[in-house]
Amino acid sequence: MNDRNLELKKIRDLDISAAATGGRPLHLSAGSGLVRHGRAIYVIADDELHLGRFSVDGVEPGRLVRLFDGVLPDAKGARKRLKPDVEALVLMPALTGFPNGSLLAIGSGSNANRHRGALLGFDPYGDISGPPRTVDLSEFLHPLEQHFSEINIEGAVVIGDEFHFFQRGNGKQAENAIIRYPLQPFLETLEGGSAKSNRCQSTGLILVRSTGFHLASPMRLHCPMVRLCSVPLRKTPGIPSLTESVLQRP
Repeated sequence: MNDRNLELKKIRDLDISAAATGGRPLHLSAGSGLVRHGRAIYVIADDELHLGRFSVDGVEPGRLVRLFDGVLPDAKGARKRLKPDVEALVLMPALTGFPNGSLLAIGSGSNANRHRGALLGFDPYGDISGPPRTVDLSEFLHPLEQHFSEINIEGAVVIGDEFHFFQRGNGKQAENAIIRYPLQPFLETLEGGSAKSNRCQSTGLILVRSTGFHLASPMRLHCPMVRLCSVPLRKTPGIPSLTESVLQRP
C-alpha cells in the first residue's frame, strides 16, 4: 500500500437477525460510524434508535442494541424529522459506572433533539453489558452555534488527552472544522459533573479547507497531500482558541 491509497477488504455484510419494527429491512442502512472492539464490530445508523453488533469471525446476522428509548415511524419523511441522527461512535476510556470502557454514540447536533448521546458499557470480556445511559452534549455543541451557521457533527475521536468533534460544513458557508476539548473535563461532564466548569471549554478549533468529513478515526496515516499551517482565529464566545490550524493541499 502506498501513501495515497488504502487497500479495501470486505469483512462482512451488515445484515441483522431482527429489525426494530416490522417495516424496516433486515440490514443496517445509512451506516455513519463504526468501532471494532475485541471480536465485534459496532455500527451506528443515523436513522435508528439502535446500533448493530456484528461478529468479526462469523457470518451469522448481527443484532440490534438499543441506544435511545422510543419507536421511530417507518414513513421516510416522519422518520427523518424524528431520528436522533447519530453520526459518530467513539470508543471511550473507563468512566464512573463503566469501569471496562464504553461506546459513546453522538448525534449530529443539528437540532436540540440531536444534542444528546448514549453510553453503552462493556463487561470484563469486552462485550456490551447493561442498559444505555443518555447524556446531554449541549455544553459542548451549543457554543458552536455562535461560529457555524449549522452544526453538523460527522465524527468524533479520543486522541491522547483530548476529545475531538469533526464538523462538516453545509451550504454556502461550508466551513469544515475539528473542535478540541480536554478529555478529563469531558469525561467528568459525561459522569454527571458540573457542566458549567471553565475546564469544559474548547482548547482549539481547526478549520479544514478543500475537503469534508463523513467519518473519523484515531488511526494515524501519513498523507503528503496536505500540510498544516497556523493563521489568526477570530475570537468566538465559548471557544477560547488562540490559533486556527488549516489543512490545505500544497
